[in-house]
Amino acid sequence: MDYIKKETLDKNVKGKSVIALTDFAELFEKEFGIVVPLKEKTTYEKLTEEQRRKLTKAIFYNEEVLEQLRKASTERDYIQNDEEAIQIIKKAGDGQ
Repeated sequence: MDYIKKETLDKNVKGKSVIALTDFAELFEKEFGIVVPLKEKTTYEKLTEEQRRKLTKAIFYNEEVLEQLRKASTERDYIQNDEEAIQIIKKAGDGQ
């Protein structure tokens, strides 16, 4: 069976106003024999290998980014607005 009938779902949630992820995991195990581990991914895990390579290249092979990192580490000169941050990221992504 690749589906759960509404009646089965209703029976398992028993009128709860909030259904926890663990409720669904238990239901999958009971109905399908599938164990669903519930583990939150970290930000790092959410990036693909290709995304990590591109970010690394954008940071460590872009002299403007490296200069900003050096300056920020010595002067604590942080980007103050989102538009400026977006422009820097776009430049780094374009290899400028």
